[in-house]
Amino acid sequence: SRAGSALAVELDGPDGTVEQDLEWAAHVISGAELPAVPGSEVHGVVMAHEEGGALVVSPAPGFGYRLETPEGLAAIDPDTATALTPSEMVGRPAKVALDSSGAVAAVELLPVGAA
Repeated sequence: SRAGSALAVELDGPDGTVEQDLEWAAHVISGAELPAVPGSEVHGVVMAHEEGGALVVSPAPGFGYRLETPEGLAAIDPDTATALTPSEMVGRPAKVALDSSGAVAAVELLPVGAA
């Protein structure tokens, strides 16, 4: 562990070992916040839409991303075909595309029950 509620984690993969610092994060079950990778996609459940516009997406219990979200963001609910605001996306499985700065570019909501 590190000062300021950070935790250093070593991830072993086929290309070697990478060290990553995880920070405490509200709305993530056990508090591990992952850094957004610009230009990537994040898959998980929308856990919260925080004041200030951050969308919290958790790919697995205990881990999550706090992602900057543009004003006016909406996504179509595949179950009802209606547009949902970030606050209405909470609890829904989603695929989130990130732009070149690591902010939310688009959200694709998945049918309820999708992984």
